[in-house]
Amino acid sequence: MTWWIILNEKSELEVWRSAKTAKQRLVGSIEDVSPCHSDIGKVQNSELNRKVASLQGEKEAMTEMMAELGEEKRELQERLVLLQAQLDNMTQWKAPQAEQHPGHEDHQQQGDRGLQKGSWVGVWYSDPVRWYPGEIVQVFKGDKAKVNLIHPAPSEGQYMRPAKKDIAVVLKAFIIATNLNVVECNNGKYEVIEKEIIDKRCRSFTPPCLM
Repeated sequence: MTWWIILNEKSELEVWRSAKTAKQRLVGSIEDVSPCHSDIGKVQNSELNRKVASLQGEKEAMTEMMAELGEEKRELQERLVLLQAQLDNMTQWKAPQAEQHPGHEDHQQQGDRGLQKGSWVGVWYSDPVRWYPGEIVQVFKGDKAKVNLIHPAPSEGQYMRPAKKDIAVVLKAFIIATNLNVVECNNGKYEVIEKEIIDKRCRSFTPPCLM
C-alpha cells in the first residue's frame, strides 16, 4: 500500500513537471512569433520614409512644372509686346487713309502717336475707376512709360492731382488712348476734352493677361 502511494505521488510529480515544461515551451513559441517593439518601429519608419520619398518626388515634379510655366509666360509676354508694336505700326499706317473719309469716326483724334514724354495718356485699370489720365514723365524701351496719374475729383468729369504723387510704370498694352487733350481749370483741377470718347473706348477695351 505504501509502495502504491509513493508511486502515485511520483507520477503526479512527473505530470506536473511535464505540464510546466509544455507551458514554458508554449510561452517561448508565442514570444518567438510576436513582433517586438523594435520590429514595429522599423516597419513604421520604412512606411514613413516611403511616403516622404513620394511627396518629395511630387514636389520636384511641381517645381519643374512651375519653371516650365514661367518660361512659357515670359515667351507669351514677349509675343504680346511684339504684337502690340505691330498693331501700333499698322494703325499709324492706316491713319492717313481714315482722314480721307469725313464720315469715318476719327479714332485717331486722341493721338495714337506712340509714347512721348510730356504727353497725356489714358491708362486702363481694373479697380472701380476704369481708367486714369496721366502725363508721361519718362519713356522706356519695350513700350513702357512712367506716368504721373491724376485722380477723379469730387466734381463729376474733372480730375485733380492726389496729395501724394501717383506714379506708375505702365505697359503700352494697358494704355487705351494717347495724346489726350487735358486742360487745367481755374480751380486747379483738370478736364479731359472728349472724355466721353475715352469712356466709350474703355468700355469696349479687352485688357491683355495681367503680368
